[in-house]
Amino acid sequence: MASSSRIDYIDNSNNSVKGMAAGKADTKSLSFDVQSNSIGTYWSQNKFIQIPGGEPATVPLDQLVSQMNKSVFLPSDNQTHHNILETSSKFYNRYKLPNPNVPLQRGFGHVFFVRPSCNILDEQYHLLEELKGEEEFRHIAEASPWVLRNLVANNGQNHDFMLLLSNFANSFSLSDETLATNTYGQSYTGFKVTYGKSLNESRSAGNFSIQFGDDRNLHVYQTLKAWVSYISGCYRGNIAPLSDTIKNRILDYSSACYYIVTAEDGETIIFWSKYYGVFPTDIPSSQLTWSAGNVIKDPSMDVQFAFSFKRDYHPYTLLEFNYNSRVGSNSPTYAPIYDDKLLTASNGIVGAPYIETIRHDDGKIPIEFKLRFRTDTDAETPLNRFQSNFNDRMNRLSERLNRGFNLPPRNHNVIVPKSLKKGRGKSSSNRGRRRR
Repeated sequence: MASSSRIDYIDNSNNSVKGMAAGKADTKSLSFDVQSNSIGTYWSQNKFIQIPGGEPATVPLDQLVSQMNKSVFLPSDNQTHHNILETSSKFYNRYKLPNPNVPLQRGFGHVFFVRPSCNILDEQYHLLEELKGEEEFRHIAEASPWVLRNLVANNGQNHDFMLLLSNFANSFSLSDETLATNTYGQSYTGFKVTYGKSLNESRSAGNFSIQFGDDRNLHVYQTLKAWVSYISGCYRGNIAPLSDTIKNRILDYSSACYYIVTAEDGETIIFWSKYYGVFPTDIPSSQLTWSAGNVIKDPSMDVQFAFSFKRDYHPYTLLEFNYNSRVGSNSPTYAPIYDDKLLTASNGIVGAPYIETIRHDDGKIPIEFKLRFRTDTDAETPLNRFQSNFNDRMNRLSERLNRGFNLPPRNHNVIVPKSLKKGRGKSSSNRGRRRR
């Protein structure tokens, strides 16, 4: 009941709101748990309720709905993820009633590989002379030259990502972080004390698997084939890495892999992980297995990758992600998710990803990370509407400023390493020798 000195109810005789002293229940009337400030019938514009049984009455429906929402966890206008966490930390849901604001309804996984620095192509992206005797590489270079360009550091793109594998990745199998434990001090009756040790053993020298699809020309298979063949050739001495990588003890065929999970909006990052020293250990030829009566269609492959160590949910990996994206400290124009001209989802063909940091001061989560994508496609093509949308938004903003509106404070920024802010020269001697 309401925390007042009276109990408000609707009288059956004249449908008016009346009050009586607490503790003296009127069993002939239908009561509501609403607060009353004055005597008389409640009325609120466009907010009324029809009493079951055909007896109309006017009640403060906004207060009634607010009370009901608190009982069943219905969403309210001022409910954010931040105060949901505060409520769950301070109070106990004794009936285990579900809150529709709490569970993740639909998350999206994104896999991004950083290109290795294999010594395969020259400065004009042609196959090296010493590799033309390797039939596998010579055939791939002639039939699918972009396959080998995905395996070198500087391939003419303005980022470090291998988007071919990102586009065909269908699943990602994470490895858990496990705390090593030990025991000491056994008593006479057999009791022991357990204590925790370190997470490092589960973070290093492991494996993970990714399921890939492939196109009709098996370009993903060719990429993995060339990658694994290069590793084998380096070990056997048939292929020579760059001399600098040998002197500095760098595995030029190793890569890095980012795994990012976004929330329902497709851009708010809720989990991320980075694997270092990554390379494939499988050549998935079994995807093309055939049996009588069946056709080979939409081949898929499960590929095992080895890694040296990994970091889950570490903020520094987001900084490294922007380094691989090659973005500056000023946020570039990004491809919006929603097209305000067509009133639908915008074009899905976008450029390289990067991460933007957003700070809130309005009671929401203080800091959020957003996964953005650059608009690197040609603005003249029919598929790209991003630049025009951006110009329209800037024109509307200029009109608002001319009418006297104040520009909101800047709380969006892209954090990049200091070395990238100063600029990084790309000379021919740097090809194939990038360190991660």
